Amino acid sequence: MKRALAGFVLIALTACGGGGGGSTPAPSTLGGGTAPTSSPAPAGSGTLSFSIAIPASTGPAASNRAPKYVSPSTASVSVTLAGQTTPLATANLGATAPGCAVVPNGVSCTVTVIAPAGSNTFVITTYNGTNGTGQQLSTARIAATVTQSTTTQVALTLNGVVATTAVILGATTVPVGTPASIAVTVNAYDQNGNLIVGPGSFSSPITLTLTDASGATSLSTTTVGAPGTSVTLNYNGNSMVSATITPSNAAPNGSATFTPTGNAVIGYAVLPTDNQYTNVLAPGPAGDRAVWYGASGIIGRMSTTGQVTEYTSGLNDVYALAPGADGNMWFGDDNGYIGSITPTGTITFAQPTNYNTGCGPYLCDYANFMVPGPDGNVWFSDDGGYVGMVTTSGIVTEWYIPNLPGWPGGGSEPNQIAFIGNTLYAADEWGYVDAIAIAGAGAASAPTGVVQVANPATGEGPCDVYGLAIGPDGNVWFSDDCSNIGLIPPANFTTAGVLEWSVAGTTAYDSFDLLASSPAGVFGGDDSDNLVYRIFPSAGLSASNAPAITPIPAYANPYMEVYAITRGPDGNIWAAEDEETPESIVKVISGGNAATGASGIARAPGSVTRASNTISHRISAAKGRHAQRFGRHHRGPGR
Repeated sequence: MKRALAGFVLIALTACGGGGGGSTPAPSTLGGGTAPTSSPAPAGSGTLSFSIAIPASTGPAASNRAPKYVSPSTASVSVTLAGQTTPLATANLGATAPGCAVVPNGVSCTVTVIAPAGSNTFVITTYNGTNGTGQQLSTARIAATVTQSTTTQVALTLNGVVATTAVILGATTVPVGTPASIAVTVNAYDQNGNLIVGPGSFSSPITLTLTDASGATSLSTTTVGAPGTSVTLNYNGNSMVSATITPSNAAPNGSATFTPTGNAVIGYAVLPTDNQYTNVLAPGPAGDRAVWYGASGIIGRMSTTGQVTEYTSGLNDVYALAPGADGNMWFGDDNGYIGSITPTGTITFAQPTNYNTGCGPYLCDYANFMVPGPDGNVWFSDDGGYVGMVTTSGIVTEWYIPNLPGWPGGGSEPNQIAFIGNTLYAADEWGYVDAIAIAGAGAASAPTGVVQVANPATGEGPCDVYGLAIGPDGNVWFSDDCSNIGLIPPANFTTAGVLEWSVAGTTAYDSFDLLASSPAGVFGGDDSDNLVYRIFPSAGLSASNAPAITPIPAYANPYMEVYAITRGPDGNIWAAEDEETPESIVKVISGGNAATGASGIARAPGSVTRASNTISHRISAAKGRHAQRFGRHHRGPGR
């Protein structure tokens, strides 16, 4: 058990026992060493006097009285002028030392030091060894004016010298989604393992480091200068796995971890007049704390607390949305148009003359999915077998995937895409996962080659690959429409590197149309029911060791079909269904790394408005190639 430091340096020429009563020890006068009897101060000098009450290592009385602050392991003390290295005096402290006496619950010593007359700063340090040896236990700097041939009494509070530290949390868990303020206790110990207590400070402040990949927690302060400093860990209620607080000089097991647990769902309504599919969700551009969504003729913006603004887009079905480096959202619809919308709703279409596709003045087919690229452009998959990009100035370029170097043959129909570095990974509905390397920046960016990995369970068969996300483990995760989930390590992007499992509780030809990823896991919406599945990447996965998967009811109605899904700017997973009227978008909040169910579904209030907006550069007539949705497993015409 740690022992409390429970003494105090008192200004006195008589002893203070700290436990009541006791004899008065004769003072010890020091001048470069211990003098057993008093002696007059030399000319030009005076004396500095203080008393130290050292608590017994096992006695409770001294530790319960204030003022406090001397280690039970104190064996000697030195007094040095600030800026000097040679002590004015060093004295041993103990029951048999000169100037010391046994008192209830400890030993009391009175120390008198010969010091030069005048104003000086004195450094007083205690040690766990005799004659000023061993490790420092506490220290203080005291300014005093010593008068010639006079004893000057000083008030002194020692500051503990920290050897090791530990953090204790008032609570280590709360239900996820519940904002909380958790008390943090920071304990510091000296070289002998004694707990350092006040009223003194620490000789050096303790620094706290918070490790939380989600950003859902924060500390009220990261610097602790004294025992009893108030510190709070604040949790904002959003998704997270865990947060660890590590103090400087941490002892073994000195860190503390906070882990909210479970899953929670909050639903927000969009306009009741929409009554249509939400095709796509995407986080807003940098600084925009919102989730954007696309539907038929509508692009909407929902704040992370459910406030909705919708803009009439003049489009058909908007299938692709992504934040651009220019601070706007970029979109694509099923008529093959590409454009941008500002945060206030101004829509600009790319001019027909800016489409460098080789297929005419528009996309070769239509944009399935969009993501921001590492080159500052927005990249997209084209349902016709193309991959493309649009610059922030509206220049659109496409490349036919089967024509890229490395393509082994056969057709391509890319759907969800994601980047790792300069490699664009694509879920290919022909039963593949593609890795497309890009080079350059700005308008100079272009694919340089492609690697194709077949879905090992089916190859180019009945199970199409639709969803793809980069997991928190750094692997490429994918899903198909045969209730399978799988991963491919980027370092082993081969068929041999693929791991794939069937998802229990789903039926053949169910599909995770899209995937999303956060530090809390990989998430997919089941397009045949009301569930969002949370997949837990973990070490040691193998063909026979599948990841834990938790089904989370996203909607109260079991016949809802969860379709669009994304990670929002708040770190939570956002999902949308396509059956409920009025349609709604849900926020899925997940905590910890254990497979547990949802805590419930709440319908939260939010404001919904239809905003007026400006549309520019709109061409006069729609091509009308894809006037309607073609089924749930294919967001466009089938092969």
